[in-house]
Amino acid sequence: MTSIYTMVVRCVGILVSTAATYYLAVRVISHANALGEKDKDFEEWRQAYDRACAVYCRGELLDAVQRLKLFRDSKSFVDMPMKLDPEDIMAAFRSLPRPLLPQTLSDFVAEHFLQPGSDVIPYPLPSPEIVGLNWIEELNGPAKSWAMDLIKKWAQLTRKTAPSVSKNPERTSTLHRRHVFVVPGGRFRESYYWDSYWIVKGLIISGLGSIAKGVVKNLLDDVHKFGFVPNGGRIYYATRSQPPLLCSMVREVYESSDDKEFLSSALRTLEIEYSFWMSPANSRVVAIPVPNINGVTVELNRYYSKDNTPRPESYREDLNTSESPHIFREIRSAAESGWDFSSRWILNKNQSGGYSLKDLAVTSLAPVDLNAFLYSMESSMSHLYSVLGNTHASGRFSKAAVRRKNAIMKVMAHGSPARFFDVDIKTGKPSPYSTAAEYTIMWAVLPILTLTLTSSPNPNPNPNPNP
Repeated sequence: MTSIYTMVVRCVGILVSTAATYYLAVRVISHANALGEKDKDFEEWRQAYDRACAVYCRGELLDAVQRLKLFRDSKSFVDMPMKLDPEDIMAAFRSLPRPLLPQTLSDFVAEHFLQPGSDVIPYPLPSPEIVGLNWIEELNGPAKSWAMDLIKKWAQLTRKTAPSVSKNPERTSTLHRRHVFVVPGGRFRESYYWDSYWIVKGLIISGLGSIAKGVVKNLLDDVHKFGFVPNGGRIYYATRSQPPLLCSMVREVYESSDDKEFLSSALRTLEIEYSFWMSPANSRVVAIPVPNINGVTVELNRYYSKDNTPRPESYREDLNTSESPHIFREIRSAAESGWDFSSRWILNKNQSGGYSLKDLAVTSLAPVDLNAFLYSMESSMSHLYSVLGNTHASGRFSKAAVRRKNAIMKVMAHGSPARFFDVDIKTGKPSPYSTAAEYTIMWAVLPILTLTLTSSPNPNPNPNPNP
């Protein structure tokens, strides 16, 4: 995303250093912890999202609008709030004369929908206490002026959901937010999952810790609604997640606030998200053969979308790529990775010797960064549980982190000094590509790293690294 958002979060970071759609969008999670009235609220939201999905996630109206090219950007239509209930709009649509003409459908949309993004509104952000920020005081001259101006950019990116979202949640694609959130800007009118990690860090260092906590609480709410954090803050993103960094955000908020009540509540919710990534039913845990050791496998994770239809927000673009359900699943899974589309996800070149989206093999790979993120989650949850004195839970996640560490070393570490590669889940062989993803191992602070930079269980370097 090229926007002012990207500049803000990256620069501040530098300163501090179809049936499957329906299933995932509205599936009801059985929670171990009773949530009382709050749980009833979440159930009501899920029911409203189910109704909205009949327009925004699937069906003949969505297909017609996108195929007839009413908008230059496929995302425009699915970001337009409805003026009536979805059932009434679908009934009116089915009464239109056939065959559908572009002008007829365009008039229908103008009559029954509001402008894209009118379901979110600007939030008047309080001025950060810049004077009290020690790191700002240590700067001087142009650097200090630049930093202060940069922090003030947050006010251009903070949003809240419009009152209409609470009143009629079934008429919008936006996910209801109880707290303020931060958007990328431009066509991206909603929050995004893993983007929020750097946003949270930036808000905290900018003296906006209360806003940062609200951003995290919104994502925790998502876990209660869906069992995981969707890719972004709209219902059509609820068929996939993104890199699991919510635990890291919780840790950032806790360490900046020492709020143990928040931490205790958040950990219970993080257990639900962790179960999403680790449940075999969600197809994101895979057994990978260890090379040269017959019959031995290790368990690691992959990105995987159960939905195999065109993405509503890129519907026409996906149809231009393929009509294959398999390719649609690979495209969605690539979107879940946060990397979107890269030659990293292609194991074999096509017949012409090149690459295309039709060659994506995301679900055939266990990515090194995803497993580093999950290792970080397991390690952090062990630490945070120990802060609260829960030694049993701390030990459980400590053991999970050790298991993942060992699995990473057995199939992802190659060469001397060690390098880390994505792995083909069928063969256990490394991907032919060296990418920046391997540096997430360092970010996750694997304690084995200092011991293995000069040796690894797989002594042969990757045969075809492409920096």
